[in-house]
Amino acid sequence: MRLKLNYKGPVLMDFTFMIGYLCVLIAFLFTCTTYPNNYDWINTLTRNLRIVGYCFLVIKLLSNFVLKREHVALLAIAIITFFITVFVTDLIVLLTDILVILASAGIEFRKVIKLDFICRLIFLVFVLVSFYMGIIPEAIDYRNWVEIRHSFGFAHPNRLALHLLMMCLYSFYLSYGKRRSLSRLFFYVVTFYFTYAVTGGRTSCICILFIIFIDLILNSRFETVVTDFIVKRRKILSHFIIWGALASSFIAAILSAAGIIKYNGTTISSRAVLAGRALISYGLSIFGRKIETIGTLEAQRQGVVSNVVDNAFIYLLVNYGVIAFVIFIILIYASLKEINRRANFPAFICTCVIIISLIMEGQFVNIESNLFLLWSVYLFVPNKYGESS
Repeated sequence: MRLKLNYKGPVLMDFTFMIGYLCVLIAFLFTCTTYPNNYDWINTLTRNLRIVGYCFLVIKLLSNFVLKREHVALLAIAIITFFITVFVTDLIVLLTDILVILASAGIEFRKVIKLDFICRLIFLVFVLVSFYMGIIPEAIDYRNWVEIRHSFGFAHPNRLALHLLMMCLYSFYLSYGKRRSLSRLFFYVVTFYFTYAVTGGRTSCICILFIIFIDLILNSRFETVVTDFIVKRRKILSHFIIWGALASSFIAAILSAAGIIKYNGTTISSRAVLAGRALISYGLSIFGRKIETIGTLEAQRQGVVSNVVDNAFIYLLVNYGVIAFVIFIILIYASLKEINRRANFPAFICTCVIIISLIMEGQFVNIESNLFLLWSVYLFVPNKYGESS
């Protein structure tokens, strides 16, 4: 049995969702730049954009939603938990995630990806122009006080690197199945070089290199062999990647907390040490806790130790609590399950890249940086509802 709300027409509902998501996305992208720290009116703008976006998403949700009755309890627990985390932590990330996911029911996923890619491209140009015109400053980071990393107007070099990585992932998804394109390969290579030489974002560089590698294989004589191998074993690979990412995150954090793993200048040891320190300092709770975050750049300026947790799994557990953490893992698993059901090869590759990146980057908790979480909507609505991919 299913609960069904009135249906108002596909075109109007597509438009309502797209406007709502666009407002939420632009607000999020502004927070990834140095604009909010230099112009107070930007903070007002982003807050109002989010409110408008939420209104459109709620209208879409209430006008066009078919719910599986057997999952009403899970959805209720998720919504209540995410509401509680807002009041406990002052963070609205997970509530935004579930709202966008539910509102996306019946929307063609490819259209959302295309909208996001275009918006990111325009916004990237906008930020770079703003920086070069002197409207906003950049945030310079020093790795081990030797390597200089630039952000060109973004709030942190890693923010710029992740922005470029998402554009590469979306480009790969949208171009899958098309003939070999030198311009696309050129875009990947230039993006990789820029990410490596300017931002020094190691995680993003590795992921972009992987995308280049997969794109080259898909345009070679090995395409059929590789795709068949991955598609036939996609369920086993899904379990391996999800549980492998979780296990490695917690083992590294626990070993760091026990003093076995120490910082040695590498990205992996840095993430492990920060995760272990968070577990010791804050422990675990049911609904999370409010933590005053001191970023790496602010820590360098103040001469103190940063308490940022880059590992998304530990970040979720410490900041949002055990229940929210479990629900988020369920959403990831549900996304991969639906992607596997449809044998959607490009979505599978992109989702796996993001899951692995969760070990190193907490930003992928945000739906605006992890649109592939939208596939989890089919945990709550019938599979035949919105079959287009």
